[in-house]
Parts: sequence; C-alpha cells; structure tokens
Amino acid sequence: MPLLKNIRIKSTRRPRSRPKRVYADNKYNTPLVMMYLAARGIAARIKERANRKRRPGRPSLFDYETYTKVRSSVERFFGWLKSFRRVQTRYDRLSSTYLGFLRLGCVMILMRRVSR
Repeated sequence: MPLLKNIRIKSTRRPRSRPKRVYADNKYNTPLVMMYLAARGIAARIKERANRKRRPGRPSLFDYETYTKVRSSVERFFGWLKSFRRVQTRYDRLSSTYLGFLRLGCVMILMRRVSR
C-alpha cells in the first residue's frame, strides 16, 4: 500500500497516480489489500490462495495466461538484476548508494536488451 501511494505513471498529459491494474503474488490476496485496491478503483489481478474457503456466488475471473506472462517477466528481470553481485549482496550501508547501483544495473540491463 505505501508503494501504491507514491507511484507516478508517465502519461501524455500529466502523470497518473493510479494504475489501471495490479498484478501480484497470491500472498497479497488479503481482505485489507483487496479493499484498498477496490476503494481506489484499481483492478486486482491477484491469484487466489489455495487454502481459502470458496464463497457462494459468482467466481471471479482470472486470466492465468496474462498473469504468468507478467509474473515471469518480473521474475526474469529480478534474476538479471541479481547477476550484479553488489546489488545481490548489498554491500552498501547507505540506501542512496544502493539505489544508485540498482539504477546502474537497470541501465546496464536495458543496454544489453537494446544492443541485441
């Protein structure tokens, strides 16, 4: 929830502070998170927990293919980012230094992708 409060999405007119939808792991499928997203008008694409009871009524639709595409691309990105040892083990004491190396790693990943 704190992450969603500080989000800024670049747009053609002005930056938006509310994404259209959120993809998340099934650990985020809690009533508090779901109510927060519904109150802000954000579509939640969060997989159901396996241990949750089924409620009566119409089941919610879940597009598993799109979910796996988005989640796998996110996990792949973090895998690439962990290839930088300084980011993976976090040698830096200051968060600003760590954030700088994190951004440098993102730029290097982007440069690799563009140069192909």
